[in-house]
Amino acid sequence: MPNTESLFDGARTRRPGARRQAIIAVVVVATLLAVLGLGFLAARPADRSPVLRSAPAAPVLRRTLRDLVTVGGTLELARTESLVSPERAAIVEVRVAEGDEVAAGQVVAVVADDDLRTQLDSKKAALDKVLRDIVQAEAMAGYDTRAQALAESKARRELATAQGERDRVAALLERKLAARAELDTAEAKLSAEKEALESLLLSKERGDTLDRIQAQNRDSDRRLLEDVIAQLEAGIAACTVRAGSAGVVYSLSAKKGKMAAQYEELAVIGDPASIRATVDLPETRAAAVKVGTTASVYIGGTPYPGTVSYIARYATSSSSGSAATVQAWLEFARRPEGAVAGASVTADLQLGEIPDALVLPRGPYLTSGDYAAAYVVEGAVARKKAVSFGTADGQSIQILSGLSEGDLVLTGNYAEFLHLDEVKVEGIKKE
Repeated sequence: MPNTESLFDGARTRRPGARRQAIIAVVVVATLLAVLGLGFLAARPADRSPVLRSAPAAPVLRRTLRDLVTVGGTLELARTESLVSPERAAIVEVRVAEGDEVAAGQVVAVVADDDLRTQLDSKKAALDKVLRDIVQAEAMAGYDTRAQALAESKARRELATAQGERDRVAALLERKLAARAELDTAEAKLSAEKEALESLLLSKERGDTLDRIQAQNRDSDRRLLEDVIAQLEAGIAACTVRAGSAGVVYSLSAKKGKMAAQYEELAVIGDPASIRATVDLPETRAAAVKVGTTASVYIGGTPYPGTVSYIARYATSSSSGSAATVQAWLEFARRPEGAVAGASVTADLQLGEIPDALVLPRGPYLTSGDYAAAYVVEGAVARKKAVSFGTADGQSIQILSGLSEGDLVLTGNYAEFLHLDEVKVEGIKKE
């Protein structure tokens, strides 16, 4: 009889139908796995690539394009006057406000002049003393002159008498009617009178020289004091700060009670009719711009005609590190309405025409990204292409490379899909 015991302890005897149950279990597990697998596949993210619907687009066309260079700049006044404080002093009056129109000579502000007036009184007193000294010296000089004339006349008479006495004694001595000692006495007297006259004349010359020097010194003091007084009077007058010419008060820093430093700016008066635009030309295009080149200056979206009146000889580098620029001035054909000095402007400078140019309308796509690119529609997709843009003329911009005539280009904003090489499109709205 065959052994039917299990080979291992605790093993159970296989029941009838066990194989069929195992097969069913395998099928159930496989079915569950299949269901889970389908569910996993269904949970995978769908393709999220953007689809553009009714996207704006325009074809690349050919037409004659104005050769423009578009630049930015600011409005400024060509004729301005800066009014400053003549002294370090307190501001006692301010008679205008920013934006006021002023006439030539109109008072703008008044600065305290107390110190100047004190100095002026002192210098006037000193001048008065110098003038009195001059009058006194001139009066005394008259007396001295007459006294010296009398003394000189007396000395010359005495010299003439001594000369006559010497000649008389000499004649007597020749006839042996006088002694030699008498002649010696007469000659000594003559010599003494000559010395007296010479001493008198020398003293007169010395006195005249001293009088002349003192007169020159007094006159120099007088002129110096008169100059100082004139300067002080001018300084006092300048403390009433007036507009030198008619214009508009464009800035006003003067405030009543404020202590102003000497030469500190109190106000700026400008001639509104002298307003101009100062712009920065790209160095690469500056050579094509000439004095007299026509321009359209846009102020608040309104274009005003103008011309280039000045171009700097040297280029300067901007603080931002961008390409060098050349400064130019644009004069307006007529004064812009509501123009404010310091406001930002843009300008289109007309350099000529570019015939048969490839163009696209200007749109948001021109400001998308850090480099020039365009999406060209090809069937159901738009593919990105690198392009190079040139001059802009009104609502059109020149295409230098990257596109061909007839290409249909998306002209909307690329910001959401610029990182993609292509994007799906459903429906195009041609411009």
